[in-house]
Amino acid sequence: MVQSLGHGGCERDAAKIAMGLDRSRFEPHVGIFREGGFRVPEVIAAGVPVVRFPVTSFSNLSLVRAAREFGAYIRKYGIELVHAFDVPTDLFTAPAARY
Repeated sequence: MVQSLGHGGCERDAAKIAMGLDRSRFEPHVGIFREGGFRVPEVIAAGVPVVRFPVTSFSNLSLVRAAREFGAYIRKYGIELVHAFDVPTDLFTAPAARY
């Protein structure tokens, strides 16, 4: 989970890790808050799904809606391990994954 797949070290790390994981052991997915970013095409080309969970603020209903969507996505794909790459996604991902 990362805010976007644009410029920045966290964004680069998330993309590199998702594309470089051993596919015989892991099926990576990348979750983002903001659509777009120049790294999206390369991640998708590597066969990694990029899914947007549109959190626009931690003080409005977008947080609740995105948490519900995130939880449903985790259940649908049987995801057992979630990694957040920055503070906002840390604050979102840990509680939402438990939900």
